[in-house]
Amino acid sequence: MLIKKLSWFLCAAIIAGFTLVYGNLPVRAATTHYFAEGGWNTIQQCINDSSVLDYDTIVLPGETFSISSTITVNKKLTIQGQGYNQTKLVATGSVTRLMNISADNVRIKDINFTGSSNCATGMRIHNKQDFAIVNCEFLDLYSRGVLVEAGSGSGRGVVAHCRFIDVDSGSGVAVYANDGTNDGQPLDLGSQNWVFVENCYFSNCNHAIASNKEAKYVFRYNEVYNSGTQAVDTHGKEFLGDSRGTRSYEIYENYIYHPHFAGIWIRGGDGVIYNNEIIFDDNPNVPKNGILLSKTSASTPPSGDYDKTTFLYAWGNTKNGSPTTVVVRVNHENEFTENVHYFNYQLTGYTPYTYPHPLAGEITPTPTPTPTPTPVPVNWYSKVSFTEGTHSLGSGNTGIQEVEFDFNTYYNQRDGVVGYAGYNTDIVGYASFSFAIRSNSSGYFDAMNGTSYQALTQIPYSANNTYHVRAVVDLAANTYDVWITPPGQSEIMLANDWAFRSATPDINDLGQVCVRSYNDNDFSIDDHTISEAAAPTPTPTPTPLPVNGYSKVSFTEGTHSLGSGNTGIQEVEFDFNTYYNQRDGVVGYAGYNTDIVGYASFSFAIRSNNSGYFDAMNGTSYQALTQIPYSANNTYHVRAVVDLAANTYDVWITPPGQSEIMLANDWAFRSATPDIDDLGQVCLRSYNDNDFSIDDHTISAY
Repeated sequence: MLIKKLSWFLCAAIIAGFTLVYGNLPVRAATTHYFAEGGWNTIQQCINDSSVLDYDTIVLPGETFSISSTITVNKKLTIQGQGYNQTKLVATGSVTRLMNISADNVRIKDINFTGSSNCATGMRIHNKQDFAIVNCEFLDLYSRGVLVEAGSGSGRGVVAHCRFIDVDSGSGVAVYANDGTNDGQPLDLGSQNWVFVENCYFSNCNHAIASNKEAKYVFRYNEVYNSGTQAVDTHGKEFLGDSRGTRSYEIYENYIYHPHFAGIWIRGGDGVIYNNEIIFDDNPNVPKNGILLSKTSASTPPSGDYDKTTFLYAWGNTKNGSPTTVVVRVNHENEFTENVHYFNYQLTGYTPYTYPHPLAGEITPTPTPTPTPTPVPVNWYSKVSFTEGTHSLGSGNTGIQEVEFDFNTYYNQRDGVVGYAGYNTDIVGYASFSFAIRSNSSGYFDAMNGTSYQALTQIPYSANNTYHVRAVVDLAANTYDVWITPPGQSEIMLANDWAFRSATPDINDLGQVCVRSYNDNDFSIDDHTISEAAAPTPTPTPTPLPVNGYSKVSFTEGTHSLGSGNTGIQEVEFDFNTYYNQRDGVVGYAGYNTDIVGYASFSFAIRSNNSGYFDAMNGTSYQALTQIPYSANNTYHVRAVVDLAANTYDVWITPPGQSEIMLANDWAFRSATPDIDDLGQVCLRSYNDNDFSIDDHTISAY
């Protein structure tokens, strides 16, 4: 990949124009600084600039940055990229850490952190509160992806919807209380005063999470694959010159696949462990401890306290589909007594903290259409988020049902799961699926049979092909059959009378399907149907919908063709549907042959800005004749008259229940954009997928 020098970029600030309130104190109007449109040479220079103040936002372009010295974020900022597959910070030279966080209220979003042979840590957060690290990716870091040092218990915040891959000899997330001097911290279960790690994906990390020195963490709703040793770890007072061990932990609703030694190993601290699903491989030479308890890591426990566990409750956990309980390590039996130090049942009165964490709650927007009781053929792209990937099939799908769909592959050897659940099931992870059909990372299809994925026949798949899938599901018997039809071939049986997944919620009404992958849009399914198997109906033909679309982070995914021949003076109209307050969203237009790769490709653009108003591009900046506010969950009609010969345009907005209001009058196309004489493309761009949508877009000669 070409790594562009930072000197290629410029930076400018666009005043967002709203008043931010933090706590009870009003804060000045916040500003959004677009790195690619102004005069800074490095990210650090941008952060240090006197015009960049607390509560501002820095927006980085979708480029790869070569990082040769650690970036320090010492202001209360949001730093946002264009997605971890587009905005990348790559370690070079002798840099050992990519980023330091040394201020409260820092938010880092949509950025990839890639290490090197010298770079041990992606990010260090030192004694700071209310941080949010969201939708980031941490790759090839040999020690830690994120290191949180919560001195004297002061650190709290959330790491959410992040990916940690190939942190080979360390931990995806490590939590330490730094000085370890705050003896006797309260257990404080269910409070906000913790480091939260939720909805993250870990692969080939020695540990997903580890802790020490009075640390307190919550690890929930994560997926962990192929850990080097134990997936989830807490240390006692045994390493790094520690004065104290881990204080407390809450570990729940995680899916842990093929840990090497233990799913969860507790060597110190107190807390709760519940509803985790742990799957081991079939290697008979490796111990398979679901939840292991010991005093330290020593084979024979040392004398002394060592902050050993005295208060551990565990319930609802499974190992290879069967219930599992806390197991005390051999030679440590005299240190622990069941129902004195640890308890294999639910803790009365315990309530977990709000999920999702409020600091991460806006990062995965889900504009969910109202479920219809009459299922229709549909087209869905896979999602990282279980919530975003879930779709209703309606109610009343009982007895024996037949489902069919086309499975579109975009990659080789890329895991993708189509999972099914009951109409009323709360889908929060793989354990929610009654049955599932998968394209696995070895390049073949398989399906869940009780406790593991299996296949009657090895049916390979390859990128950029479509495979027809058919399944007959017996809800009374909790079994199903699956057939795959590869391109140009006959139907092949994949599963025959296979059992629903063990320990899943009861199901008698097949009401939901979830399209799940480890990156958004890894695959898609088309024309999904469900019908009674006893009287199957022909696959309905999809009915064309009005021109519409949801906004996307990717410029490519957000772009739609308007056809050719739209010359002279054209009128465009559409309905703009908002789902959030104060959330940037851009509808940008370009020529028929323009390659849309960024905002600079748009000849003109209409925007909902993060101050809560509409504006439009006028030459070099967004402006508005009249302040027209917008609010969440409303529809605004937009009309524009575009003079392609003069490179000017007018815009009107019609708010709900009001008359048309002029937003732009004879405004100039964006400076230095490609020449345009045929208005052929529209792009719906936002900083999160599905921040807004448009309906019934039309274009006609004026």
